[in-house]
Order: sequence, then structure tokens, then C-alpha cells
Amino acid sequence: DDDFPAGFATFKKHARYDIDLIHDGGNFHLDANNKGFATRLINNENSTKTESTILNTWLGYQGLNVTLFTPFPTSVDSTQHLDMWVQVIADDKVMVSDWPLNSGSTQDNICDAAAVTLAGMGYTVTRIPAYSVSGTHYTYANVVMCNDLVLIPSYTNVTASAGNAPALAAWQAALPGKTIVQVPCQSIVTSAGV
Repeated sequence: DDDFPAGFATFKKHARYDIDLIHDGGNFHLDANNKGFATRLINNENSTKTESTILNTWLGYQGLNVTLFTPFPTSVDSTQHLDMWVQVIADDKVMVSDWPLNSGSTQDNICDAAAVTLAGMGYTVTRIPAYSVSGTHYTYANVVMCNDLVLIPSYTNVTASAGNAPALAAWQAALPGKTIVQVPCQSIVTSAGV
């Protein structure tokens, strides 16, 4: 990942610009209205920089006003990535996890607060189920979007599978012009993401 940009820039004869931050792709979302989002995992990955310096780096490099959210505890999600519980799906729409079996938990409180923040920023917020079962984080926010196709996970775990139909319905309602396809992800969900 770190080497590809240099080779590609040379191949395409394009200038290459590096942002002076270390961060994981799964912990960064943005819209086309100069707003970006990440968790404060970014602070840990750039421990020699202050949060203000990190935010100003994004502002100067990409013109982004970035909002940072508290990451989940690693006992819930070892990646602490935003894409495990938030997905920006349009310039004015986001999906945010909800925890029907863990009401009042740390992750539920984080998601509820983020939903309020995002709604206050003008986004239409759609809530989708998420589950923590025996140390595995079952999410319906960690998806792949490509043009008019959206691939969302489905699960066979007896607890998590209860979210398959509600998640599909929520995605279809939020993106009526898109084709939403459920992909069986039970065999990979224990690898910290789908």
C-alpha cells in the first residue's frame, strides 16, 4: 500500500502528494462537501502529533473539516476503524450502527452520540443493527459500494442473523436507486471485518 503510489505516479507521469499522517483506510470516510470522519485511533497512530495538528493536516492537505469520534473498545472491535459502524453513503446520508442487544453499552453510546452529531451536521441518519457475540463484532456498516451496487454482509450466527432482514431493508430504504446484495460473511467475520 505504501509503495504503490510512487510507482503509479511514475507510470502515469503524475505528481505525487503525501499527507503527513499515518492512518488506516478503514478509519476514514468523506463526502464531497469537504467533511471527513475518523475515530481517534488516528491520534494513537500519530502519537507525536496533537489532535489539532492532525485536523489541520487534513484541512491543509485536502480542505477537509474532519470530525473525530471515540473508537470502540478493542474488546468490541480490534480495528477501532470507523467503517465498522459508520458508512457515508451520499453527501447527505449516513448509516450508523445500533445495538439492539447491547443497549447502554460503550459501543451503543458511541453510536448514539455519533448519530446525533451527524444529524446535527445535516445528514439523514439511518440506523442498522450490530451485534457483539462471543468477542465477534457483527456489523452491517462494513460494506462495499461500487457505482449502483452495494454489497452488504449477511450472517448465519443465530444471534447476528436476526439482523440480516432489517439491515437489508434499511439499506434498500436509504438507497432506493441502488442494487443491494447480501454476501455471506460468516466465514470471515472473525477476521476483524467483512
